Amino acid sequence: MGIIQPLYVIERKDKDGYEVVDGGRRLRAAKFLKLQSVPAMIFPSGEGHETEIRKRALVANIARED
Repeated sequence: MGIIQPLYVIERKDKDGYEVVDGGRRLRAAKFLKLQSVPAMIFPSGEGHETEIRKRALVANIARED
C-alpha cells in the first residue's frame, strides 16, 4: 500500500521543512494510514521554481472533481 503520484513540495530556506503545494490530500491520507514515507518532488525555494510549481498546483485544483 502506498502513494503512486508524488507530492510537490517547496523547500523553505527561511523555515525548517517544506511547504506542500500539491498533494495535501495525499499527505493527509498517508498520515491517516500511518505510512512512514511518501514520494515527493522537492523543488528549491526560488521565484522560478515556485511560480512553475504553483501553476501546476492550480491546474490540478481546477481539474479535480470533488
